[in-house]
Amino acid sequence: MTLAGVAWLGGGLILASTLAPVAWIGSDFEVAGRMGLLPAGWFTVGGRWQVVNVGGNHVLQQTLPRLYENAFALTSWADYEVRAEFRVAPGADEWGAGVVAYWQGPEAHYRLVAADEALAILRVRGEEVIPLGEWRRPFRRAVWYRLRFRLENTPRAVRLWGKVWPADAPEEPTLWLETADPYEPLRYGSAGLWTGHCDAAFAQFALWPIAPAAPTSLYEMSTSLAKGQTLPGWVHYGGAWEADVVEGRPVYRQMCDRTDWTFNDNALTVVQWQDYEVEARVQVTHPEAKWGVGLTAYYSSPEHHYRLRILGSDVTLTKKGGTKRGTALAEAKAEVAPEQWYHLRLQVRNRTAGVVLRGCVWPEGEAAPPNWTVTAFDADAPLRSGLPGTWAFGCQARFDDFRVLHFSPLW
Repeated sequence: MTLAGVAWLGGGLILASTLAPVAWIGSDFEVAGRMGLLPAGWFTVGGRWQVVNVGGNHVLQQTLPRLYENAFALTSWADYEVRAEFRVAPGADEWGAGVVAYWQGPEAHYRLVAADEALAILRVRGEEVIPLGEWRRPFRRAVWYRLRFRLENTPRAVRLWGKVWPADAPEEPTLWLETADPYEPLRYGSAGLWTGHCDAAFAQFALWPIAPAAPTSLYEMSTSLAKGQTLPGWVHYGGAWEADVVEGRPVYRQMCDRTDWTFNDNALTVVQWQDYEVEARVQVTHPEAKWGVGLTAYYSSPEHHYRLRILGSDVTLTKKGGTKRGTALAEAKAEVAPEQWYHLRLQVRNRTAGVVLRGCVWPEGEAAPPNWTVTAFDADAPLRSGLPGTWAFGCQARFDDFRVLHFSPLW
């Protein structure tokens, strides 16, 4: 089934909360189904997830019978290009600055790095930093540069392209540093900024889908912050990051040019998945005596996530916060019968004091109800970010028309 009006759209994370939600991800599984693959950016934990053809319509299905474990299918950004401008402050020491992509943590990501005498594409794997490609060419401090870092999944590898050029010069369209990572490559993840042993300012940071007909960006960094503020929805790893003005331009700046007692020169900041709404159609097939389906949000592991959980007639907002058993934050009743299609919707919104959660379920063919089925507020060590996805237990659940809408922050 085709999703009407859902495309790769984008919007900046800004302090105001007046913007309408925009679509971060939309998938009806048709293209992936024709290729026999999960869509780009999807991965699974538990169960056996496949895109299958059901009556001429491709859906995401948990196909393992007698499923006695939690099974998740999660999604993140993939097949995109990072664009930015940067300037390294004057100084005498060696330096490096650039961006990260397919971020899965400080020990798993790719980098495009410009340094004193080279442009390099690197893979970080554990404690190793592996050069995948390098050009010997000089870059200078106190000069504005533009960069592009493109990543594309192929069946056997991830292909990577990078370029950096002076901001006051025209781009050379065909001049790219090109390489590939065929050895257990990273396939998805967020993106952000990186500096090494330098004070650097960044502007015009954006993520763009590499699809030729992409109408607009996936994400654009806001420059509307007051000086000294930090970007909402970003997580920082080392350094001293804050909004600033450099040469009359609003920027996001990393100001530390000396290592601290950890002797780690890396300073990074990465966009996180926050403040969004997950929606999908779901059908339960071949249920066991005890079965469940639902949506997940703010997922970082099977032990850390929120879930809109349907168990028979029980609709529950649950939290896994590192304990063996989850916590029921709120409960309601709604009949969900096997072999019938339903709509599910889960919304998570960060507030200063906690996280607002809302869930809704309604039958296929009916209008969405005006009120939420179940709502909750989590103020007890709330989860603040993580990935969206689907969940199943004890059944061969089918999901279709999956989408994620992003909201501007409330705080």
